[in-house]
Amino acid sequence: MSSGRSTDLPTTLVDLLARMNRVAPLTQDTSRRVLDVVMEPALRISESSAGPTGKTAQNELATDFGCFVTAVTRLALHSLPAAEVAASVRRVISGWDPRQIGNRVERDMVTLFIAVLHHHPEFADWLVTDLWPAAGPGTKRAIGEAFAVHERRSPGNRALTLAQSPDCSPDLAHRIRTWLRR
Repeated sequence: MSSGRSTDLPTTLVDLLARMNRVAPLTQDTSRRVLDVVMEPALRISESSAGPTGKTAQNELATDFGCFVTAVTRLALHSLPAAEVAASVRRVISGWDPRQIGNRVERDMVTLFIAVLHHHPEFADWLVTDLWPAAGPGTKRAIGEAFAVHERRSPGNRALTLAQSPDCSPDLAHRIRTWLRR
């Protein structure tokens, strides 16, 4: 709040638009514009989190990402082609790790991955092939948990495959196996 901006307002407005969309569907163009507006600050997370950030900056980055996640999960995935939304997500999450910002962001990333996997199963290939090898520990944890949760509803073995990969830490491998048993 010391920055002078209301951190809840953008997310509240996106949430309101998502509720309106359930009652009277927004046009794809309107949904796309909303996604573009919230994606703009989310795209800057990679460069903003590269160096040391203070608590206020971390909170603002977390809020920007949370707003993007809300727009994707509550609006865009329900009104835009899933492949288009997945492409936006790929742009935003590449090049940074949620642990640079905080635990709340890691939880938001899990939520985002689960939602996109549900609507666009092809997203799984990109997570495993492209994002996982270069990902930091927070992103890997988010990927592992998302697959474990997703595979409770949709058959698959990606979570276990990731847990057995050489670039998966023993702690994360244990967590993935625990999530799979739940």
